Formats: sequence, structure tokens, C-alpha cells
Amino acid sequence: MPFLSLEKQEDYRRRYAEEHPGWQPASHVYRNRVAAHLGPSVRVLDLGCGRGGVVEELHGQAGRVVGGPRPGLAGRAPTGLPAPRGWSGGSPPLPRPFV
Repeated sequence: MPFLSLEKQEDYRRRYAEEHPGWQPASHVYRNRVAAHLGPSVRVLDLGCGRGGVVEELHGQAGRVVGGPRPGLAGRAPTGLPAPRGWSGGSPPLPRPFV
């Protein structure tokens, strides 16, 4: 199944937000928190990035931004950005909570 374009996703989010004042999608909350700490020496790893919308938006704001889709999506390029060398598209479970 193909991913919705970032433009189409944002259109749906915009329309939902108009009907539900104060609502923000989780991806925007995450993106804004991460973006507040970015700079040329910062590296970002977004595990479970889905189609890579947040990766696309943060690309260019940090030294390196890499996204890895959940294992079921491994091998499907989530964005037009180049995949890092040696990337397998999955990760072991991470401890919680993490910041």
C-alpha cells in the first residue's frame, strides 16, 4: 500500500484541527520538541518514522537526520532522502521511559 504524500497528510490534519481547536497531531508535538534543539552538530534518529514526514521536515536543520520505519516497512523508502549506509530498517526494543 503506498503512503499518503506529506502534503495530503497535512491537509487532513489541517481540516481536523479546524474542527477541533487546540488539537495537534503527535507528529507535530514530537517535531516541535526535537526542532527546538537542532543545530549543525546535532544528529537525529527517528525510529518508527512511518513514511518519514518528520524526517523530511527536520532534514537540513541538523547535522544528520535519519529515519527508520517499523520492521514491516523495512526496505520501502519512506522519503526521497538517501538511506544511510548499513541501515536495516529495524531496531531492538528500547527501554521505557526515555526522553
